[in-house]
Amino acid sequence: AVIEPGTYVLQAGSFSTPADADRRRAELGMQGIESRIQPVEINGQDRFRVYIGPTDDLDELNMLRSRLRAAQIDVLRIRLGD
Repeated sequence: AVIEPGTYVLQAGSFSTPADADRRRAELGMQGIESRIQPVEINGQDRFRVYIGPTDDLDELNMLRSRLRAAQIDVLRIRLGD
């Protein structure tokens, strides 16, 4: 569980195609979780990251992480401002 105050986003995947990112976003949407796709370039390669948040509500953040873990969706927790 996250206990350190701050503003966080969850990264719910990094995909090589927009279609794969859209599929993950749809999976999340079916669970009532809003997300967005952020295109980035890493070492000359296009990637499409799926982000949830930001939030500074630690109870909400921990609840989301538990729901995603139960759905077998791995997430990366990122604290903004670090």
